[in-house]
Amino acid sequence: MTEQRYILYADDDFDDRELLQDMFRAYPAFTFVSFADGMELLEFLQKRIDAHICLVILDINMPRMSGLQALGAIREHDNLKELPVVVFTTSSSPHDEAAVRERGAVMFTKPPNLERLQQVTQKMLAHSPCEKADT
Repeated sequence: MTEQRYILYADDDFDDRELLQDMFRAYPAFTFVSFADGMELLEFLQKRIDAHICLVILDINMPRMSGLQALGAIREHDNLKELPVVVFTTSSSPHDEAAVRERGAVMFTKPPNLERLQQVTQKMLAHSPCEKADT
């Protein structure tokens, strides 16, 4: 039996979580888990520190803990700091993009249609060390 490989996504918008989960259904080698904010994501990571996390996807603007705060916490944790992280947001701010890059992640702006979302999903997955998994 192969080890479960996770893609984790934190976004406070339920519709965005469902839409991205639908996109990742095209990649059955991964278990997609979503969270309503960065705090929920970090709680999952702390409980499952040995899980095979292939990719973490964060929205920037979320209640309780923003994506940038969650990214900072991930980068400060010895066992998590090497996780591949992408930020998936409606923001196109150069300030946000610089803040994301400074924390060792890549930012993608949420696209306006499904075709582009599929392309962005593939680009996000390319940032995962697991991207060559059987999909």
